[in-house]
Amino acid sequence: LRRLLRRAALKAHLLSIDFVQLLPQLSKNVLEIYDGIHNVDKATQEATVVEAITQEVTKFQKTLASGLKVVEKATE
Repeated sequence: LRRLLRRAALKAHLLSIDFVQLLPQLSKNVLEIYDGIHNVDKATQEATVVEAITQEVTKFQKTLASGLKVVEKATE
């Protein structure tokens, strides 16, 4: 799941889309798909899932920004 989120965040960055704004709706869609499967309960876990996904994507966006700065400096 982490790889999928990071790939989506990278594609959103390349398209100049604010991926963090899309996360609540994306999380709700994923929870609807997995509701009742693998002990996923949409009603009780929605806030936790949205928060965890948002933290992961935010962390990756910071890593991506610092990595792009390093590449930019190396290519100057």
